Amino acid sequence: MFFKFLLLIQFLPCLVFAQLKGESTHESWGGYWWSMKSAETVLGWDNQETRKTWAPQEIAAFTKCLSAWTKPCDKFKADQSKALSPLMKFDLYIYKKLESLFGKGNIPTTQLTKTSENELKIHYIAGPEHPHYEARGYAGKCNGWSLSTFFHREPIKEKLLNGILFTPADIKAILAVKYNASQFFVPDEWAIGEAVRADMSPEEYKKARHDLKPHDFIKALQQTIGTQKMPLLADLDPEDGVWNYPVFAYDIKVIKKTATSLEAILKIKYADDQAGEIDDVYSTLTNRIDHKTRDLPFKATLPASWKDDFSKIKKSEWLREAKETHPDT
Repeated sequence: MFFKFLLLIQFLPCLVFAQLKGESTHESWGGYWWSMKSAETVLGWDNQETRKTWAPQEIAAFTKCLSAWTKPCDKFKADQSKALSPLMKFDLYIYKKLESLFGKGNIPTTQLTKTSENELKIHYIAGPEHPHYEARGYAGKCNGWSLSTFFHREPIKEKLLNGILFTPADIKAILAVKYNASQFFVPDEWAIGEAVRADMSPEEYKKARHDLKPHDFIKALQQTIGTQKMPLLADLDPEDGVWNYPVFAYDIKVIKKTATSLEAILKIKYADDQAGEIDDVYSTLTNRIDHKTRDLPFKATLPASWKDDFSKIKKSEWLREAKETHPDT
């Protein structure tokens, strides 16, 4: 017991220091936001090399082939081309896995995935009839990409599974689809700040745009990155829709301080979703072009019992450029 008490005393200064900076266990990585208008996860993209784009009717034919054993379909399923879209590769992988278990022609069709078809049906913004048509300029899977970086290091190598070649971009796309659904299961109390919406009145917009105060954001950073060593999801471009990014490090520099107030700069580090091309990987680069920083100056009123503890601050406001560049939610 005495030894543990000494350890606690020894590390008390570090606890105070940890409030001023923090970094997640591993760095978030750049990816792509997977546009619902372009639907690259299912329709693919042309990289001028091995990939191609697919038409919606070709996705329907591909899905039918998964439960058919005609010669044309057998030939298509035997094709190990890199040209398939990420979700087509996923569906074909499941088909081959089931075929190895049940034998050709004996696969229970209810166990076949129709990920490509369902993605196209639900998330592809093909025209005005889609419920998110007005948001087509930014609707995508930034949530899914951001959250996948919380739990997975960046895929940097190709993987050959059941004869199907999955590139890093394929893996990133599948992870983004998987984690994008997580937003529907997040408790309201885990979110800080109201997201700006296109249908807001000027008064509602002003309130929502400025409801996230510096001390709220710092507290969230400390509770996630500082304590759990996990990134934080933040809308860093709130003027036009919701653009979420993974923030994985922060650092607070106090510029000046009195007995009752202080001015400081909060620097955040986050990964970018448009740093390069879809097929690019970044973890192997010395110059991490996918990593961005942002300085957010602020001032705060200090309570009498502050004692260098930012979690006790109840009143603060953004300064200068941070009035426009601070996170929305």
